[in-house]
Amino acid sequence: MQFSDSNLKTLMFHLHQLIETEASIKANQIIDGKYDQPAYPPNIHLTESEALALNELIGKEELRSVLGKIFADHSSRILFDLFNIIDGTGDPDEGEWSEVIIIDRPEDYTENHEFLHDEFYSTYLDWQESKNEN
Repeated sequence: MQFSDSNLKTLMFHLHQLIETEASIKANQIIDGKYDQPAYPPNIHLTESEALALNELIGKEELRSVLGKIFADHSSRILFDLFNIIDGTGDPDEGEWSEVIIIDRPEDYTENHEFLHDEFYSTYLDWQESKNEN
């Protein structure tokens, strides 16, 4: 991985802040009874019984902090695994993998690639189908 020290630090600080912020927001939403339908998995919504179970957590202040910690831990583990794959110290569980690199963008770079954030949600159903085939 080739980053300038300042870009790497900027990225990592952003991710740490994002984990903390999102974990806190989700924990607060659950305890305050304002939780929206999840965006992941795509096209999946909470069932009525799941929504009722969440409603039982409304106002339980002692859970606000613990939920935030659990959500932050979960998010960090996913990023850590992703970084292991990018660093070449881990491999995806399935399929062929030739490793990747991430570098600071050169000034003369011309974009001509798929965007990972777009591919993430659009590949969900394909992943589900492949999981069911195995």
